[in-house]
Amino acid sequence: MTNEEASVEDFNSKIARMRKDLAARGGSLSLSLAAPPLWRIAWRLGLKWTPPLFRSFWVNALAFGSVWAVVWLIAWMYLRFLPMPDGVAAVGSAFFGGLIFSVVTAGVADVHRKRLQLPPWRRY
Repeated sequence: MTNEEASVEDFNSKIARMRKDLAARGGSLSLSLAAPPLWRIAWRLGLKWTPPLFRSFWVNALAFGSVWAVVWLIAWMYLRFLPMPDGVAAVGSAFFGGLIFSVVTAGVADVHRKRLQLPPWRRY
């Protein structure tokens, strides 16, 4: 077994320990908050992304806001039934929507992290 394969196995066992720990702490969190779909896809691809519940508010806000803005702009470009505003208005509204979405999503993760008193990710 190579170091990379061992490292992926270690990370997968870390994810399993996190899920068990969340269940033991009474975290009635949905799987989509503890391990969002984008993270599960990344993990299957071998990327070792830290789950959102174990990242800082600002890192979560930046990640979720960026994804929102990009997806929203792409949706405007390819879905013809959505009226596309002109350049600056499109970017501005995608930015504003991403800002709102990111603050709310990062805030929800922050509240759950504090309520469940989760340890740092490196302790798993």
